Amino acid sequence: MQNFFKKTLPFLTLFSLALGSLNGQTRDSDSTQLQMDTTPVVKKLEAINKISGPNSDIEAVAISPTGKILAAGGWDKNVYIYSLELENFGEVLHTFKYHSSAILSLSFDVRGQNLVCGSNDHSLTTWNVDSALNTGSKSQDFAINTVIHGPSAKYIYSCSKEGMIKLWDMKDPKRTRSVDLKQKTNSFRLSKDRKFIYAAGASNTITKYNLKGVEVGALEGHSAFINEISLSPNGSLMASASDDKTVVVWELLKLKQKIVLEGHTAKVNAVAFTSDNKYIISGDRSGEVIIWEIETGDIIKRIPGLGRSIRNISISRYMDYIAVASYENTGDAHVVYYCSTGIVNIALDKKRQAAERKENAKRKQKEREENYDNEDIEDILNETQDQF
Repeated sequence: MQNFFKKTLPFLTLFSLALGSLNGQTRDSDSTQLQMDTTPVVKKLEAINKISGPNSDIEAVAISPTGKILAAGGWDKNVYIYSLELENFGEVLHTFKYHSSAILSLSFDVRGQNLVCGSNDHSLTTWNVDSALNTGSKSQDFAINTVIHGPSAKYIYSCSKEGMIKLWDMKDPKRTRSVDLKQKTNSFRLSKDRKFIYAAGASNTITKYNLKGVEVGALEGHSAFINEISLSPNGSLMASASDDKTVVVWELLKLKQKIVLEGHTAKVNAVAFTSDNKYIISGDRSGEVIIWEIETGDIIKRIPGLGRSIRNISISRYMDYIAVASYENTGDAHVVYYCSTGIVNIALDKKRQAAERKENAKRKQKEREENYDNEDIEDILNETQDQF
């Protein structure tokens, strides 16, 4: 009998509420009947959100392709996986502990299921995000400052500060390949067809290499060190962030400047393209982020006050938010900044909404299956009706 009432309670409750509604009954706070709150609840993120971060300065952030989680790491040696969903925004889902020095670079695979971490301790690790399991580790002779996932979780690209680039086959170590650029390297990227390497180091030039490490071209125009380079999603453009306080956009087919973006008041550390190839987002050592329109060079938005030195930027697939890794002012709590861009791409927004609807439908179906626990719903309804 007890099991019967446990099963039928939801239906009894709904029946009671329906009768009350039909009879025009009112319910006050002293009523013993259940109340239904019809007040709409709208959860909304602020323009600038702070997610409680590691216990020290943050060097790297990465938003997953699904837009549901964020990875962050820095000088406390750990990698933190945060939820970006409204219900539990900012909650730490996992903490990956392995490295003995700072996390310098993070990269998700295309599905957002696997994460690779590059560290100042000369090693990289790979993790399954869902299970929080360490799926592999590799080491190089110097600190690994850039890691990039290949077309699948099987392949990882890494670069050391001394310019040694490695293509790791995580399933077959014998197939690992190396390219020695023979120069200090701050940042590197692969061409869209993965036939060329672009590298920036302790100079004002971006050098283009083939996969044998032979120089085949150069991008010249900066007047100071280049801190980071970024490749556009369509592979036609490259952006570079420099100590000369500018961001330069390059046409890779012609190996020439497309436009110079001037507006930062401090050395520029970080730069990234939006997924539609139309905007660039850059961050400098004053803690300011600037959003630029590439074709016009116009500043779309300034976001100041994000710590004292921005180290890394990650842009969501749908371009609506960015995650910012920054050094904080002395005495301040260490946080990851999660900021609205104000950019709305209608086509991408429709895809996002469709994906959310599909995900919500799956979630509701799963909840229904769990609630009914494979019971025959007709039997439960019949049993409930018999009680009246």
